[in-house]
Amino acid sequence: MRQPLSPPTRSHRPLALSSHSRSSWTRCALWMWLAVAACAERPERAIADAEALTFESRPGEALKRYEDALLMLAKQTGPRNDPLLLKALMGAGNVSYLDLQRPNQALGYFQTTLQLFPRAEEAVEARLTLAEIHGALGDDQSAIAQLLRLCQDFPDHPESDRHQLLLARGYLTQGNYEQAIVEAQLLGQRSPQSPFAVEAMMLRGSALGLLQRPEAAIEIYAALIERWPDAALAHQARYEWGKLLIGLKRDEEAEAILVEALKGHPQPKMIQRLLAGIRERLMNRRAASLNESSRGR
Repeated sequence: MRQPLSPPTRSHRPLALSSHSRSSWTRCALWMWLAVAACAERPERAIADAEALTFESRPGEALKRYEDALLMLAKQTGPRNDPLLLKALMGAGNVSYLDLQRPNQALGYFQTTLQLFPRAEEAVEARLTLAEIHGALGDDQSAIAQLLRLCQDFPDHPESDRHQLLLARGYLTQGNYEQAIVEAQLLGQRSPQSPFAVEAMMLRGSALGLLQRPEAAIEIYAALIERWPDAALAHQARYEWGKLLIGLKRDEEAEAILVEALKGHPQPKMIQRLLAGIRERLMNRRAASLNESSRGR
């Protein structure tokens, strides 16, 4: 009688691979690892690419790489990545504003920078650029707000005197002459030896003239010239002083001041026209005075 067949048994011995098969498997695994590594791009690489593209004057592509970095960093939050996030935001803002001429897009990047990193060193540049953009867009109030916050947040910054002067200029541009005088005077009191102090005093004179206070403006210009007689702005102060004297109908004094201004003013023809007008008026007055004297004899 035939014996039943026993069920087939599975061998438990490991399958032996030839040396060729092992080599092929190793190469395949290596390529798979490289593919995964390539897909897992790092934000540092994207930022480096963006910087290189900016240097090569390819701003559109640079902005795209900055945006790639920002997308990656949005998924990798944490203090360790803050420097990269800050660099990507500032880079995207600068490329948008300076290279692509897209101020409204740049506003978003710089505002985000200030929301996330209000006390970072880059916040100074961000606020200055925001003030510049707002000013270019005709929003003087927002520009002033940025400069005011900058002065408040960074009072001891090495460029704080320049920031204070920019704030005073902002108020002058806005037409808030009284506040422009206050801010300029604050700079002069805080840093009397600052290279920006002479410009602050010049700004005070301009604001007083615009407030229809010529005598007070003349006092400021005279003080500026006495304190900084060789400064480039001293010639501009003499020019402004001379114009105020003309408005006060004090032509003789105006002539003397403008002759001094002519020695170093960068636009001598402008002063020469004023002097010609003054001398014509003085000559006409003298002629009229002689006629009066002749009729009185």
